[in-house]
Amino acid sequence: MYKLFDAHSDIFEDVDEKRARGLKNIIRDYHKDKWLAGGCVGGFYPVWVDPYCEVYTMPVEEQAERIIGHMKEELAVCTDEAVLVTSASEYEEAVSANKHAIFTGAEGLSFLRGDFGKLDELYELGMREFSLTWNETNEFAGGADSSEGLTEAGRKCVKKIQSMGAILDLAHSSKQTFYDAASIAEGPFMVSHANVSHICNHPRNLTDDQLKIIADSKGMLGISAYSPFLSEYPAKQNVATLCDHIEYAAEKMGIECVGLGFDLVDFLDDVGVDESISYVTAGLSSISHAQSIAAELEKRGFSAADINKVYSENFLSLIERIIG
Repeated sequence: MYKLFDAHSDIFEDVDEKRARGLKNIIRDYHKDKWLAGGCVGGFYPVWVDPYCEVYTMPVEEQAERIIGHMKEELAVCTDEAVLVTSASEYEEAVSANKHAIFTGAEGLSFLRGDFGKLDELYELGMREFSLTWNETNEFAGGADSSEGLTEAGRKCVKKIQSMGAILDLAHSSKQTFYDAASIAEGPFMVSHANVSHICNHPRNLTDDQLKIIADSKGMLGISAYSPFLSEYPAKQNVATLCDHIEYAAEKMGIECVGLGFDLVDFLDDVGVDESISYVTAGLSSISHAQSIAAELEKRGFSAADINKVYSENFLSLIERIIG
């Protein structure tokens, strides 16, 4: 079984929703067995704050405070199953001890209200990867739903993230934000969960030019399992098409720049209610089926060494180079 590093999972949204309903031991009861079945030993699990205040009907600052509080509570009671890590060496120690290794960060910074100085507080909490925006336009940048780019505060925020030794994530950025940030980035950055426009022309997917820019920075792309990013045709929203994205990205970027950032949401409370997160990729309905990708890549002639790179080694290299 290949050890998997998942470069994007909304576990802490699940933790928050369930703890708000009085449930506890969310990781043990809802995630541990799926991780084990799929070979997932760690990943990036950022805090997502709803900038539109639709899922969370409270100000963004209050959302962040509640979610981070629930994250801390959950991590405090699941120390036998999972641990927060802040470096490559801590990750390896956790995995060697059969504990799930969690890097956390923030998926969008709307809750900072433009004050990038507060990144220091988030860093002290253990956060090591940051995206400027979700789909919204905020004080830092334009998101995927926008044509806006970086603001002056956003430029300073990019510099701050990289100077701290944290990873800049340009997932959910507008095309202009991507190009603005890439032009001033000093060193590698990632797009934690997206696919390639050549196969599926979705606004969240990346053009060949963007793939080249990531590769030139020696950064990373995490291929997503979110089915609308795979194909516009439901019959092609499957593991085979996901592997088409992997193959294409590897051809354009080099295998060393490609990983997996699934963004699976099967575990969220509103799956089946919220249509936008209720899509299912055939053959990968949950992280427990993650080895299906390796099986498909093996059929296509990928070596075990290259599959290991895609499953974990490439992202671990990025972490070691940036975070340490």
